[in-house]
Amino acid sequence: MYFGYIFRAHENLHEEAYQTEIYLVSSFTFYHWRLLNMIANKKVSIASIPKLTLQELCFTQLPDGSTLLHMINNNSDLVNEVFVKTYDELVDN
Repeated sequence: MYFGYIFRAHENLHEEAYQTEIYLVSSFTFYHWRLLNMIANKKVSIASIPKLTLQELCFTQLPDGSTLLHMINNNSDLVNEVFVKTYDELVDN
């Protein structure tokens, strides 16, 4: 997906306008969004989610800017469970 934006240059750079291209990458699907909401509402357990899927969910940012950790930040046991399951010894050492 591509959007073009026009920005006004600062006064010290002249009054000309210039255009730049900004690429927007959507890194989640409805499945990810639904699963994040189910985790936040305690309708699915962390143990039932495959490790790779949970790792993807940790990096998923929804349109409102929230992430998995934003959604579960009031439940320290759940946050700990996510960290324990997603920890990868080969990457994190």
